[in-house]
Amino acid sequence: MPHGIFQILSGPKGRVTIPALGAHIGTMQQWELRRRGGDDDPKSGSYDLRAVFSYINPHLFHDADYEKDVIVEFGRGRQHLQLRVHMVDAEETVLRDRTLLVRGVQISEYRDEAQVGRTAASL
Repeated sequence: MPHGIFQILSGPKGRVTIPALGAHIGTMQQWELRRRGGDDDPKSGSYDLRAVFSYINPHLFHDADYEKDVIVEFGRGRQHLQLRVHMVDAEETVLRDRTLLVRGVQISEYRDEAQVGRTAASL
């Protein structure tokens, strides 16, 4: 997804999973992605993620042995889109109670295997 399309994007749905365990470790009730810097700023391709969870397992979230998959959703019907939030090179990650702040994340479009299979089958 090219940077610079939006400054702020938010939605009510998101999740955190650990694919290696098949574990759902967090459900977001609200999230916001805010673009950093201006178009000429080297940080302009990164975002800050703020999220409030209705459920989060803080022990698994902080376990560095497992890679987390963070997906946020917005839109409806044909306009529905899911974004993967890449936290690997984040500058700062703070989880306090059920509130998360991650500075310097990257984003990309997410398509789950079931969605890709349905699209291929319809061709």
